[in-house]
Amino acid sequence: MSGEHFAELAKQTGVPAAGDIVITAIGTIGNAHIVREEDRFYFKDASVLWMKRTSDICSEFTSLWLKSALFFDQLDRGNGATVDRLTLQRLQSMKICIPSVSMQQEIVTALSAVRDETERLESLYQQKLTALDNLKKSLLQQAFSGQL
Repeated sequence: MSGEHFAELAKQTGVPAAGDIVITAIGTIGNAHIVREEDRFYFKDASVLWMKRTSDICSEFTSLWLKSALFFDQLDRGNGATVDRLTLQRLQSMKICIPSVSMQQEIVTALSAVRDETERLESLYQQKLTALDNLKKSLLQQAFSGQL
């Protein structure tokens, strides 16, 4: 899309800005993306919902909530089955506890630290599995070649 066409669309209907959140609303529901300064895109259909950034809610906090079991439990509640569509009305009807911005930032920081540590441990675990697999192959090679 040309810069001129993008500017015209932005003028007519608006486009997501840095800090806004876009969410998949059909199929795989709830995949959230926090719009970055360098992101430049436009969408026109209901397969994506757009949450504009506000000063009293941290985008990262909202994104974490959108990935939480609490969000999906509310989404599925009363339907007896997994919902395959998220409407704006359904999203607006959901309940979320919103602490102060400073507490939201503390929660985001704490959960980010847990995520980072989990990723570090997962990487370490994979390295150990690889080392064990290599050791097994080496021992089998030595056993079959009569070196043990």
